Amino acid sequence: MDKRESLPGIALILSLFIITIVSSIGVMMSNQTQQKVKFHIYENFFSQAYLDLLSLEVIGKEYLKPEQNRLQIALASSSESIENSLSFETENGRVFGNFYDKNNCFNVNSLVSKINNSQDRVSRINSQLLKNLGMSLEIPEYDMDIIVSSLIDWIDTNSTPQDTLGAEDINYTAKKNPYLPTNQLIVDLPEIRNINGMNDEIYKQLKPYLCVHPSRELNININALSPKYPHLIIAITENQLDFYSAQNVLLSKPYGGYKSTKEFFDMPEFDGLALSGSIRESLSTQSNYYEIDVEITNGSNTYDLISKIEITSTGPKVYMRKIGKYL
Repeated sequence: MDKRESLPGIALILSLFIITIVSSIGVMMSNQTQQKVKFHIYENFFSQAYLDLLSLEVIGKEYLKPEQNRLQIALASSSESIENSLSFETENGRVFGNFYDKNNCFNVNSLVSKINNSQDRVSRINSQLLKNLGMSLEIPEYDMDIIVSSLIDWIDTNSTPQDTLGAEDINYTAKKNPYLPTNQLIVDLPEIRNINGMNDEIYKQLKPYLCVHPSRELNININALSPKYPHLIIAITENQLDFYSAQNVLLSKPYGGYKSTKEFFDMPEFDGLALSGSIRESLSTQSNYYEIDVEITNGSNTYDLISKIEITSTGPKVYMRKIGKYL
């Protein structure tokens, strides 16, 4: 057969091959274009969602200025029957925000105070209160001793272990995946999962009762405590109250909240109990830390943000923003 007779067949095969390659390139370019479009849609959504958060912050800070509104948030934080949320539609989707009083917990940073700029002082009272909390949750006493000592070493500025149960650089650098303690105030609660002695089970038990504030003070607002979580009250009484008595104290809260800590401690459940005056001082009826949790949805896209606000002498101020849910 003449070679020239086979040329049309070869040309056809080459044409089909080229068409296949061109089509594949076209599909790839189309996929890349679609991915770029999706990326820009997501990028625009998240950018606008962040602006929505900033708008909600402005509303939130104004709302937090009157003391009566702050009391309403405390009461809402302690009761599932009181709504303290807002919801509205924007061009970017539906925005849902909820206000929370964050003085309803033990501030882990209160374990270490400052004598001066260079010298730390461990708060024995707050350390014992945290240990009491662990014991009321039936966490083994030895485990809580390790955790409290390790938390103190994580926060304080020196490199010497608090005691034989504490942990400093040498304990963390010896791990398979080494790291160092921050030796400063804890910024975000999940950070404590890194400390010596902590595990997932204990963290899960303690988490509803703990928080971190950008201060070393311990101020627990009794009006913001939920009957679902009465163990802080048990801890404050040095575990002299049982679960149901502590829960009843919180369920018996007056409609408008307790006016003073004296009114709170006048409850019959506290009769005959020897309570430390220093631990009493950690309670109050006022709050200065709040949180706005925001969820923005648009179709299948969801954006979660948390804005943390402090009440200062000059008014409410945002001190931290967090993207995503807590661990």
